[in-house]
Amino acid sequence: MLQLFFYPLIFISSLFIPKQKYKWCFGEWFGEKFCDNSKYLFEYTKNNTNIIRPIWITKNKDIRLELKKNGYEVYLSTSIKGIWHQLTAKVFFSNVNSKDFFYPCITPRSIYIQLWHGSPIKKIGFDTIKPRSVKYYISNLRTKTIDKYRYIVSPSRTFDAIFKSAFNLESKNIIRSPYPRCDGLFLNENHKKKIIKKLALSQHNKIISYIPTHRDEGKSADTIKIVIKEILKNDAFLKENKITFIFKPHFYDSHFFTNIKSSENLKVIMPNDNFDLYELLSITDIMVTDYSSIFFDFDITGKETIFHAPDLSSYISKNRDLYFDYKDLCGNYTTNTRELLLRIKEGSNFEKTDDSIFNENKTNKCSEFLYKKLMVILYDKSE
Repeated sequence: MLQLFFYPLIFISSLFIPKQKYKWCFGEWFGEKFCDNSKYLFEYTKNNTNIIRPIWITKNKDIRLELKKNGYEVYLSTSIKGIWHQLTAKVFFSNVNSKDFFYPCITPRSIYIQLWHGSPIKKIGFDTIKPRSVKYYISNLRTKTIDKYRYIVSPSRTFDAIFKSAFNLESKNIIRSPYPRCDGLFLNENHKKKIIKKLALSQHNKIISYIPTHRDEGKSADTIKIVIKEILKNDAFLKENKITFIFKPHFYDSHFFTNIKSSENLKVIMPNDNFDLYELLSITDIMVTDYSSIFFDFDITGKETIFHAPDLSSYISKNRDLYFDYKDLCGNYTTNTRELLLRIKEGSNFEKTDDSIFNENKTNKCSEFLYKKLMVILYDKSE
């Protein structure tokens, strides 16, 4: 009843309430996290300019308390102040969709900028929806109202066509920029030492980070469960070869792994630990993933990625089709844990990808790059 009557009233009000053009609202992951592209651009804006008023919108009380303690302006999405600032903000940034905020506050009058959460390998958005289905028409309605993106960030022309198709956009809606979160890949040595100490890692071990994507939006994690179970059985192998295996499940899948405990050689980082994934990647020697877009970001570092895909055929048939031929993109991927551990131990003499096809603007100041572009696009200003 609340959504039926109150939400439309808020939406209609937002169509008429005056907007403050220098007020930017940031949100992400349905209001439950503080990380990813929104976090990095928010922090840069807060710390480097007096022109913009950046406000973080969250649904998580712990995040609100933590950010407030650190001097950030932050509000719960459905608090009176939170709703007011969303109603009066001109610009919104998110990395999933309008549910990162109190979505009735967003209207076509807003400048809604979709940062997204990575250059896609697996199909997304409209590319996953059957034409003229109920879901198709609902998604179309959303793109004309609460999810009407004025711009989306794309790191290279390789992904322009994908984003235009997936979100029903045009070339004028594309902002070419590296993802702000990639700043986290280039931390200084002192910062890296603090992370190693925080995670209680041995400085002498090779750090392997396993970052799989979700299956069916968190409805199944059987494949990943098998991988972790087999890794646990190989604890002696990890110890003998001085390997620390770090597992960070996808946000959607975290409920499947609440009972897994960290050991000396296997560390588990849960999404609700509020540990920044990109800080983890900055200390990672080899990343293991399957169909996650995180590969395109990690590729910038020049370090090795091992693709582990024991369920490739079933994933494509039952979950999502892919935009790329997997073997062409990923090379000789592993299909079982024995192959994976052997590859980690021996190395693969991998050939570095020409990442210009995935990331056209080479910089270790990604948030600054995007911020300056936004100031020109939104206000015709440069700093």
